[in-house]
Amino acid sequence: MQSRTWGGAKFVVLKSGERTSTAVSALFAVAVALGTVAATVVIATSLAIAASPASAATKSSKSLLPKLPSWVKGRIAYGLWLPTQIPTDQTTGLTGDYKVLQSDLSSWLELDPEFGTGFSAHGKGTLDAIFQTTVMTTSETVKTGVRATFREGYGQYSKGSWDVRAGRQIIPWGKSDGINPTDFLGAKTAYLLWTDEESKRFGSDSVSANFVPAGGSSPWGFTVVGTAIYPRSSALITKEITGNSVQIYEGDRNPDAVSSQRGELAAKVSYFGNGFDFDFIAFTGRRHLPQYAFKSVTLSPPVQVGVESRYEQIQALGANASYNWNDWQLREEIALTHQISEELYNPLILPVYLDSVLGVERLFSNKIRAQGQWIYRYFTHFVTPTSGAATDPIQGQFLDQLRHTNALIQGMLYKDRHAFSLRVSYEREGSDVVPEVFLLSYLNPGEGILQPKVTMSIKTSWKLALGAIFFYGPGDQAIGALNSYSSVYGELRYLF
Repeated sequence: MQSRTWGGAKFVVLKSGERTSTAVSALFAVAVALGTVAATVVIATSLAIAASPASAATKSSKSLLPKLPSWVKGRIAYGLWLPTQIPTDQTTGLTGDYKVLQSDLSSWLELDPEFGTGFSAHGKGTLDAIFQTTVMTTSETVKTGVRATFREGYGQYSKGSWDVRAGRQIIPWGKSDGINPTDFLGAKTAYLLWTDEESKRFGSDSVSANFVPAGGSSPWGFTVVGTAIYPRSSALITKEITGNSVQIYEGDRNPDAVSSQRGELAAKVSYFGNGFDFDFIAFTGRRHLPQYAFKSVTLSPPVQVGVESRYEQIQALGANASYNWNDWQLREEIALTHQISEELYNPLILPVYLDSVLGVERLFSNKIRAQGQWIYRYFTHFVTPTSGAATDPIQGQFLDQLRHTNALIQGMLYKDRHAFSLRVSYEREGSDVVPEVFLLSYLNPGEGILQPKVTMSIKTSWKLALGAIFFYGPGDQAIGALNSYSSVYGELRYLF
């Protein structure tokens, strides 16, 4: 249990209760642990080999580092994020000081050694030194420190028809650009600012098996994935979303036990044809974005409010397809999700909802690449966030605010919702400069994200990215409330 004080009230964060793990989940955990341990040993051994005098003796005149084995790669990067405006408190109208949003120095290391007879390992880790100012109102939270992240580490056996992996894995599913309804197994962190979405991903402890008949030459593929503990994404939450009377903190994002309630299972059937492909997916597990539940309130000063983060159980069916026709590429991604409501804090009662993304992409004159998508969500049974009953007015006030906050975070405030995205880049052959612009716009309630960016390659190992990200829309909506995070940025990367 953690306690925080804000606005004269003390807020207590409570963790959800856990059930004892079963024998099956324990065996599953052992399999994941063995894969993770094997990958960890391989990574440690690989680092020792890469740092050996034999490797260090050979220097490249064009490289800052010793010559490394071909299965070692990574990057070192420095990023700086500056806000586009001076923060203003929406309640008092007072302005704060102009400060850096984030300054970070990060190093990424990726290892892919092979051992013959189909056995290999994969490891990916990061080490970040961070200075961050989270500007939510005129009062700011400054975060500094060094963070080490073990993003991936698994053992792999691949031979003939089979590809089996065990350990910590990042398993992204979906064919759309940025918006992926069938990415049931993925999770991202929103606590740090990154120049690309893939850097936000982190792995989960899983066992995956992929089978392609006819020794790997069949157009059909069958994949099964089991996850020991569902990964937990984070969301950027500001006072404009939660309201002035409530501050919400997430519970424990790293549970230390394995339980049948925490496991996830997914299956995928794929077909790769001539110029087209499709997938059918089934999933049972948890929603990876949190919802927040009211626990208790104590009226004696200071007012003490208990909240806990919950991750709803869901069952889903999904499909992906892509089709190439001359210079055009068409994509479709669709998911039908049934969410099991467990508490009154949920804005919807036993909702079944449909997510669909229809996209088209074309390269014009071998220079201009354009991608457009239409995004749609529809609920078959919708209940407004403030329609629940409460035992007393104080509890009802907090419940209504939590329902509204959850609905904003999960995109469940409207019965149906339309959006579109557009990405345009200029990629001239032989040029080291690639300008790009991305727009995501929700038609109701009229909010979105605009991201212009220019990437420059300097020689072979250096890359410079300059860009901006603008959040726009009503201040009481999920994206519009992030207007204080609108910023310009620069990042310099050294690749090895």
